[in-house]
Amino acid sequence: MIRRVAFRKAILGGVIGALAWEGVARALILLGLPLGDLVRLLGTLMAPSSSAWIWWPLGLAVHAGMGAIWAIFYAYFFWSTFSWPAALAAKPGNSA
Repeated sequence: MIRRVAFRKAILGGVIGALAWEGVARALILLGLPLGDLVRLLGTLMAPSSSAWIWWPLGLAVHAGMGAIWAIFYAYFFWSTFSWPAALAAKPGNSA
């Protein structure tokens, strides 16, 4: 079975999902809810004892990259096994 995956759409969806989650998580953290700050954890792993101007963009980039990787994994191993097309999937013959 040949699996067709629109990699650009999967990557874009993963990055958008990661950024959306960061927006929600950041708002909840600023409201005082006890949430784990994944972006801070990832950023300070790469740049320990640095200011937020350094760790936040680094952590956000890693988080967005992991979102893209997870979306490719999901698209390839889960969504491509179904015979029906996604609502925004590329039609055969179109580059995606």
